[in-house]
Amino acid sequence: MSIAQSYANISAESAVTVKADESARPRSLLKLMLLPDENILQVGKVSYAIYWKTIAVLFFGMFFLLIASLMGLPDRLGIFFAIVITIKVIIMAVVAYLTKYYLLLVATDKRIILRVGIFNLEIIQLRYSKVESSEVASTIAGRLFGYSSVFISGTGGHTLAVPFIENALAIRNVISEILLKRDDLEELALTSDVASSGDIASYG
Repeated sequence: MSIAQSYANISAESAVTVKADESARPRSLLKLMLLPDENILQVGKVSYAIYWKTIAVLFFGMFFLLIASLMGLPDRLGIFFAIVITIKVIIMAVVAYLTKYYLLLVATDKRIILRVGIFNLEIIQLRYSKVESSEVASTIAGRLFGYSSVFISGTGGHTLAVPFIENALAIRNVISEILLKRDDLEELALTSDVASSGDIASYG
């Protein structure tokens, strides 16, 4: 069995069942990008906690207006602050919504596909041969709301950071499993080549 065939078998064994609500949108977006024999292993699920900053600003603004009212500030000043806070909350909510809608992280059996951006969409395709490692990190807010950031380190010192991922560990595990087994296959192939070279030298 060749290394390519072994790698294909590993990818098939690494496949996981993706829930319909997590895969419907990414599958339609990736329809024209996926190769005929390429399969999706895991889809990153963007957490609704992406709105937490917007909600925090909203509550802070309401609290500020309440304090301002109790202090007897002029009505015009209160209306001005209310308008400013409302505009800020709307802008933050729209940005968070568009970020959640367009952010896409997919691990297939051949590569990692990342789509980021709102007005300028950028699609990054990273083959596993160009990936060195994948890590997961959580902030205090992330641990509280159940999301993490996925960091994918590529060759050349480049690192991709993908925030607000609910199933970050599942993504990391799929990528790590493929990388580990790929390294095992490469080491096995190297060992076989050394052994073959030794046999040829002995025969000579």
